[in-house]
Amino acid sequence: MKVVVAGGTGFIGRHVVAALVEHGHTPVVLSRSASARSDGVATVALDAVRECPPDVLAGADAVVNLVGIKISRGTNTFAATHVDVPRGLVAAMTAAQVRRLVHVSVVQTGNASGAYHATKRAGEAVVRESGLDWTILRPALVCGPGDDAITRLVQFVRAAPVFPVPSGTTGPLQLVDVRDVALAIVRALERPIAIGRTYDVVGPERIDLRTLAHRVGEALALPVVTPPLPRGLMRAAAAVLERLPGDPLLTTSQLGMLLDGLHGDGTAARDDLGIVPRPVDCASIASWAARAPALLPSLRLVVDAEHGAWLRRCAQVLGGLGWFVPLAIGLLLAGPWIIADVWLRMVVLEAALAVIAVLALPLPWAELWRPRIAALVTGAIVGAATWGLALAVIATLERAAPGAIAALPAMRAWAGAWPLALAVPMLVVVVAAEEVVWRSAIALPLAGRIGPVQGSIVAGLLFALAHVTMGPPILLVAAVLAGTGWAALTIRTRSAFATFIAHLGWDAALIWGP
Repeated sequence: MKVVVAGGTGFIGRHVVAALVEHGHTPVVLSRSASARSDGVATVALDAVRECPPDVLAGADAVVNLVGIKISRGTNTFAATHVDVPRGLVAAMTAAQVRRLVHVSVVQTGNASGAYHATKRAGEAVVRESGLDWTILRPALVCGPGDDAITRLVQFVRAAPVFPVPSGTTGPLQLVDVRDVALAIVRALERPIAIGRTYDVVGPERIDLRTLAHRVGEALALPVVTPPLPRGLMRAAAAVLERLPGDPLLTTSQLGMLLDGLHGDGTAARDDLGIVPRPVDCASIASWAARAPALLPSLRLVVDAEHGAWLRRCAQVLGGLGWFVPLAIGLLLAGPWIIADVWLRMVVLEAALAVIAVLALPLPWAELWRPRIAALVTGAIVGAATWGLALAVIATLERAAPGAIAALPAMRAWAGAWPLALAVPMLVVVVAAEEVVWRSAIALPLAGRIGPVQGSIVAGLLFALAHVTMGPPILLVAAVLAGTGWAALTIRTRSAFATFIAHLGWDAALIWGP
């Protein structure tokens, strides 16, 4: 069977063309550009929105209409695409004496509204009144490699651990595998029982958007939280995104479908077309996610499953922390009574703890401390940014609460306690030892067991606790914030070297800076 496929270069179209070839048919793709295809399928340059001359259909046995859009822009409106294209195809088929038509629409829920659904229904009416041998297929949310829905979810979940969902109850979604949609189209063409029938092509399960987001997180081994956002705010955001150039992250029509739901009854498709839908499970999502390009730089501390597995391996030494953490905190708290000089105390005690950690705790020390250019650059940028923020905070406190930083001059007096030629290498030893102890030996195992954010915070608190006897309260506040941030940086970069550079720059600026 020679089958002309309008919209054959789109997401569903590519799978339909492949399914037609697999079942022994000869597809001809109508596309706005007739570029050569690697699969040898013929392509005809045609903008079906504007015209469809009958000679394009010469020799065809059937037509499949997959033309559809998710956003109305300029002359490419919902009405032109969803109503005028079917009308033009019907006229061309009638003139070319091609009778068989499979028209792909969308499932219709009782509360569906808006121009998208209205024009989809109007397009179906054109097909039903055509006098042709028609079949209408109504898929739910179609998913697969290179799709829009799952790909966007994967991109968002990879980018951040938070995925807002509309407040309240959203309509159920029946995700359907694109391969099942393609198979339904092929079987509708092959089976006369499908003529004059309308079929819902839906998945085997009804879930809501929140459940789907968590399933994507599970498939990627990335936890995600789904706080509710007011629907009005999300509608406003979608309206703004539609007006931006390029492919919008979310359209008002898509948001409407997520709110209303996309679901139907697949019984007829199963009985007449033999469609037993595949589940859209974690394994499927993980497979499709491998092809999803990055949308935004990831804000996560743990960016993928392999990173998470690496962090969990670090947690295997957590049992050893039962003695190491008390030892580290106790030794530093008792430090002033052991060694009076601050510089010498920190060099001796932190270095001793670092040696114990390296010898006793089986962490990936070589990987953590490998001096890489990327780690060096990252550490330098973070260190500079941290110091810039500190300067802004100090300037603010000087005006608003000068008493809070009254101890700062005394802290900077440490700079003159030892000659610079000795103080600099001593600082390097102290900073390196602290990164071994507090970020590598303590923060990583904690993060691997209780989570990267929680582990970073606890490590920062422990780091501050160990500095209680070191100086004024403002130093403890800085230790909590810096300790938490440095722990997060170590987790994110999997590099203690990067954090060492950031920490060294911070301490040097604090002691010798302006």
